Amino acid sequence: MNVFIGITPLCRKKSINNGDGISTYISMLINNKNYNEKVNLNYYTFGLNKSKINNNIYSYKVSYITYLLLGLLKFNLHLNIQNYKKKIIHAPDHRVPHSKEIVVSTIHDVIPIKYPKWENGLLRQIFFPILFRQAINRSDYIITPSQYSANEIIKYTKYPKERIAVIYHGINNLYFKNYHDDEKIITKNKYKIIGSYYLSVGTLQPRKNYDRLIDSYLALPKEIKRNNSLVIIGKPGWLCKDLIKRIKNLSVRENIFWLDYVPIEDLYILYAGATSLVFISLEEGFGLPILEAFASKIPVIASKSSSIEEIASNAALLVNPNDPREIKWAMQEIIVNNNLRNDLINRGSIRINDFNWDLAAEKTIAAYRKAINMGKKIDKRNTH
Repeated sequence: MNVFIGITPLCRKKSINNGDGISTYISMLINNKNYNEKVNLNYYTFGLNKSKINNNIYSYKVSYITYLLLGLLKFNLHLNIQNYKKKIIHAPDHRVPHSKEIVVSTIHDVIPIKYPKWENGLLRQIFFPILFRQAINRSDYIITPSQYSANEIIKYTKYPKERIAVIYHGINNLYFKNYHDDEKIITKNKYKIIGSYYLSVGTLQPRKNYDRLIDSYLALPKEIKRNNSLVIIGKPGWLCKDLIKRIKNLSVRENIFWLDYVPIEDLYILYAGATSLVFISLEEGFGLPILEAFASKIPVIASKSSSIEEIASNAALLVNPNDPREIKWAMQEIIVNNNLRNDLINRGSIRINDFNWDLAAEKTIAAYRKAINMGKKIDKRNTH
């Protein structure tokens, strides 16, 4: 089977460790041994330097936004795949191209449609939901990482249920490594983190709910704050200028640390050394940090919302992400209640077994086969 998969996010990143779950998803899939053995893999990218990855890359000569807005170019004019048999074009993010071939897309969530106010700038708030719907509509088959996201896709776009496959993400095996206490101390000191620490990971943007996390941390008893810092790891996203300013102002007198970027090797150790992960996002299509924390053997506090409940199941302490008092209670309880901590760690160690990239790769290839058997999706809007 010949697969042409989009890698635009990887061409734009220095590392898969940037708080971006989509980049991690693409990287882990294309580097999976089982996946590579069963497909003839090629890549495409939008308007970028294709030499950044390797040679078997086909590149659009225009930016993604230009391509979508003009809607004039056809995929096959830029991707010469006529001589290949059993062709699948896999768009692993919202950059879903036009094509006469079978297009499988991975739609991680419908947040741009559901919450346009979270987009960066008025133009994106107006046009991106429209473009996102178009991208979904031109998909012949959809892979999505949670049943929650599948239900949301159907609810907001009326996409046919029979053309959707739910495939959970996996987890990088390096998160399972047992790090020595000395390694944890050295890495913590490298970033000048004081004492033990709560950890939160993800791009700085409104839906990650960092302001409420900070409010909850500030409300903790002084003794707990003195011995337990709050560490946020994530690149700047959008609508986050006020948040960054707030963190910088608070860091002068509070043990609050923002690490814009850390090497992936340090991230593994920072997870392993944390008191707990606090992941109180308002909306997620999956939530990779939850798995990373489970594998790192630390307890998880997570939102009682969206796909997070599905992924965390009974292995996390679930809280209302809109209630700082409840979040504060959970953060305090995770410190003082050793039985709770140990129970959550044990539950996480069991839950993580349900997620692995080998299984995800096998199910992805099965989705390709099903997409080929079902053929092109008919756009009912153009049949009248």
